Amino acid sequence: MNPYIQDILTQPAALRLALSNFSVENLRRVQEGLDQNEFDRILITGMGASYNAAYPAYLYLTSLSIPVMLVNAAELLHYSSGLIGRRSLLWLNSQSGRSIEVVRLLEKTQATPPACTLASVNDIESPLAVAADACLPIYAGVEATVSTRTYLNMLATNLLAAVVLCGGDLQAAQGKLAAAADTIQEY
Repeated sequence: MNPYIQDILTQPAALRLALSNFSVENLRRVQEGLDQNEFDRILITGMGASYNAAYPAYLYLTSLSIPVMLVNAAELLHYSSGLIGRRSLLWLNSQSGRSIEVVRLLEKTQATPPACTLASVNDIESPLAVAADACLPIYAGVEATVSTRTYLNMLATNLLAAVVLCGGDLQAAQGKLAAAADTIQEY
């Protein structure tokens, strides 16, 4: 079978795997920072599909009382790195955890680190996952072609994290995403 078609057809199973492995414990450091008013802003970033998959989480997080920004990693690195302060929550999305812009952002923030770095990644042994204060694995597996499972799982994992961080109903969100997996399977 064509590897791209195989990646598409295995999206429901990958999404179910991400849902069953999602752990609130992975967000403990971030939740504590929010509870203690440690953050003055949330900066969400990534490149390509990982950036775009963060949009629903960004929208959900705007209900918080602190500013939330979604900024392309290249723009954040080259033009807007001044947005990253000592009280920032820097949320980096990269399915590989090796995107050059994301790795360079990590390097750039070493001298003056943000309050917390959260990583959403597929590869938990990547430089991003290892360097982060908190890590959200997306459990998409290796893909043969373009982002299919990684996009869907990044979107779902980030959205679940946003629900948790905003005090929303995690069980209801997981139920809706499980129903989405069923619908994708039927289609």
